[in-house]
Amino acid sequence: MSSKPPNILVYSEVEPVRLELISTLQRTLEPDRYTVYPLSAEQVRGRAWPDSTAALIVHGRLETSLAEVFADYFLNGGKLLGVCSDVAGLFDCGEVGDVTRVTKHLRDLRGEDHEVQVEVIAREDTSRTVSMKAVDELKTWGRAISTQIEFVPFEDNKQNLEIFKHVLSTELGIKFKTSHHEEALCYQSAFLVGSEEVKRSFLSGLSIPNKLKINPRKTSQPNSSTITSKPPTSAV
Repeated sequence: MSSKPPNILVYSEVEPVRLELISTLQRTLEPDRYTVYPLSAEQVRGRAWPDSTAALIVHGRLETSLAEVFADYFLNGGKLLGVCSDVAGLFDCGEVGDVTRVTKHLRDLRGEDHEVQVEVIAREDTSRTVSMKAVDELKTWGRAISTQIEFVPFEDNKQNLEIFKHVLSTELGIKFKTSHHEEALCYQSAFLVGSEEVKRSFLSGLSIPNKLKINPRKTSQPNSSTITSKPPTSAV
């Protein structure tokens, strides 16, 4: 079994949007839990990516053939966030009045039928038009969120960043950094065995402040040393 973290993939034909989504995810996701990659149209069609993917983020206009592959990923258990994307059209149920939840039957690329439930989860405050809906595959547990909120650029609207993270975490189960991760970063003492010259050379390359204590022993073994490291204010 591979120990490689699962992927979060980003597809957008708009390069600035794609790059900002990727950099934002890399900066805010829980450390060491995911690997974030861009996804090209060629890779989408190759379909080698679904099994190792924790979530897929799709932005903007799509060719029908690509939208169908993304929908197939969701129908077979994948987690998908569509942002102002044509993929939302595949889940259109012709909403009427105040109806917020409907059931629909879709077919995947292998011709298998799937029953999905479409639920409106957010509307515009004034116009009451749908701004976000959730689609659940009732057997495979696939889940897709479709939103018309244009999150990017995040620096112009910090609230959009918080909504983006909230949707991915609450609706799709993606883990983000919390203040706990910063507080929990605490290094313990460690032992090095070797000559003092080698040990000092090793420690000089560390970016974390550290303190070396030489503990001479009356044995045939080289001196052992205790390294005490604690970020970022420990004594040197």
